[in-house]
Amino acid sequence: MASCPGFFRSHPGPRLLATLAALLLFGAGCGPSAKELARREEVRRNHEQHERMLAAQAAEAEAARAAAEAARTARAAELARLEAEGDEAAKAGRLNKALSAYLELLPAVSGDAAADHRVRLKVIAVAVAMTPPPAVPEEARRYAVRAAALVKAQQAAGYVPAAAELRKAVDVAPWWADGYYNLGLMQEGAEEYGAAARSLGLCLKADPQSPNAEAVQTKVYELEVLQEAADKVRGMAGAWTNKVTGRVYQATMDGKSFHARNANGFVVRGTLDGNSLDGTITVPAAKGWDNNDCWTPEYTVPMTGKVGPDMRTLTFQYMENRYSPNYWNITGSGPNRTGRTQGECVSVTLVGNAPSDMVLVR
Repeated sequence: MASCPGFFRSHPGPRLLATLAALLLFGAGCGPSAKELARREEVRRNHEQHERMLAAQAAEAEAARAAAEAARTARAAELARLEAEGDEAAKAGRLNKALSAYLELLPAVSGDAAADHRVRLKVIAVAVAMTPPPAVPEEARRYAVRAAALVKAQQAAGYVPAAAELRKAVDVAPWWADGYYNLGLMQEGAEEYGAAARSLGLCLKADPQSPNAEAVQTKVYELEVLQEAADKVRGMAGAWTNKVTGRVYQATMDGKSFHARNANGFVVRGTLDGNSLDGTITVPAAKGWDNNDCWTPEYTVPMTGKVGPDMRTLTFQYMENRYSPNYWNITGSGPNRTGRTQGECVSVTLVGNAPSDMVLVR
């Protein structure tokens, strides 16, 4: 096959000119081959197809986002319309119409705690103003009876499911004072103190003339204190730092159960009881001496712990194991504990323990 023409310093002759013309005409050996041109065209088409696909996906995602935003806006406008309709009816004294609007609105705001509470207060205000007040539907009473049966059958384990049943009751009859009162008691038993305080507050709004109003209000204040303490307990989750070593422990809280671990495998487990945090400490396996091969085994021991008044200091006390290394005696007489440098460490022996403490801060 002919090669591409080079650069000529002299004027080409007629024969060479003919050869050059043929090369230019037929491309013999010059430029990409037909196969290469086809490959490049395929790459170009694939690239364009990929770009079109990406553009279509972006347009589809944008359309979905815009549709979702439009739906949220329309939904918010509808809820605002319902609430405004109820407010106007209540202001004009059309209490049945106001109650109907609020009852239609309430399920739609159930996922928003603040909005749910606001609408319940409006329902209660309308119901209190009605003469006679709206009756409690049988469905609501059924849920209340189921709640009582759950607590009777399961004792403390029944508080959570009973609270769920009573929540259904006050969804059906959101003006029912007794429903809110019993819901608050079940939520307190389930240690949902903030929710319990809100439920008892709604009870007071629904029955402001109750002879037990002062006692209920006192209970609300007590629940607020308990909720503040519970918030502090939940706040114990997160990062803590060993005051001496600087190592960081990541802690979790499951109810009153505390679990903290550092990157080296040191683990603290305890149960919170007031300001006490008793449980166990697991010390990971570790190399006991710098200049030999001795490793101490992992072990778990009881510990006692205290939580500082500000919940920012944890102090643990436990008994730390002490080990002695066993070295191979190079004279062949067997293990020898008297000379650290005589040979290779082959094992360790637990020889006692000593008091130790650890302080975590944040």
